[in-house]
Amino acid sequence: MIREACERDLPAILDITNIEIRTDAAHFGTEPLLLDDLRCEIESARGRYPWVVCETNGAVNGFAKAAPRKPRGAYAWMAETACTSRRSTANAALVGRCTRRSFHACAVRTCGRS
Repeated sequence: MIREACERDLPAILDITNIEIRTDAAHFGTEPLLLDDLRCEIESARGRYPWVVCETNGAVNGFAKAAPRKPRGAYAWMAETACTSRRSTANAALVGRCTRRSFHACAVRTCGRS
C-alpha cells in the first residue's frame, strides 16, 4: 500500500536512509541522520512537498520524498526528490516504481502541476 508518510513511519524511514548513507554513495550523506533531524525535515516539507511510504504487511519498505531545492524565491517550484527502498525487499524495483508513481500523483495534487 502506498500512503502519505506520518510520524510513526519516521523510525523506518530513518533506518532505510541511514543504511543508504552507510552503504551507497548516491545519498551523498556522510553521517547518519538522527530522528530529530528527520522529524524537522518532514515537518518543514508538510503541506507543500509530499512524502509517501510503501507499506507491505505493516512494514515500511520504501519511501519517496520531496524537499525545497534552494531557499531563494526563483526556486519556489523546484524540488529535490528521492525514492529509496530496503535492499532486503525482494521486490525493491517494484516498490520503487510504485512509490515513484504515487509520489508523482501526490506532487501533482499538492502543487497542481505535472
